[in-house]
Amino acid sequence: LLKSTGFTSDYHEEVMLTCDSDYTIYKNGKEYKQCTQKEGLSVSVDDLENGDVLKVEPAALSGKITLKSIERNQGISNYGGIIEVHKKEEGLVIINEVLLEEYLYTVVPSEMPSYYHEQALMAQAVCARTYAYTKMKNAGLKDLGAHLDDSTSFQVYNNIDEQVRTTNAVRQTMGQI
Repeated sequence: LLKSTGFTSDYHEEVMLTCDSDYTIYKNGKEYKQCTQKEGLSVSVDDLENGDVLKVEPAALSGKITLKSIERNQGISNYGGIIEVHKKEEGLVIINEVLLEEYLYTVVPSEMPSYYHEQALMAQAVCARTYAYTKMKNAGLKDLGAHLDDSTSFQVYNNIDEQVRTTNAVRQTMGQI
């Protein structure tokens, strides 16, 4: 679950995004629109009915989605994987569906400075993976359709851009819990 700017809410009034590759938007499981890399998407709470789900999927496996409506420490964040926007009574819920190892690429530097010793970074990667894996087995935010959120309530995700040293620590410990 991607919280609002400042991590103040689970709900958003508006979602604005772009993608660095062409992308497809699905609405309630059906293809809704094909978009080029140059096209942005802007959705407000008034554009959807309660229960609607939009799914934004980059055409390129390595495609990154930029959420312009959320700011983090490094500014505007880019997200790998798929972005889902769920319309609830309280507002829009944004979920980033991403592979566990790729999730860790931005969790580890968000939780520990990348200049720390390599073994400390590797230990952090194993701890972060173990925590995330546990939440995958027992979703922490089941009512919102997510396993965890991107704040200190769970693990800080994508508050700091991916760093070479922390990504290497994640790769060196791949699969270890």
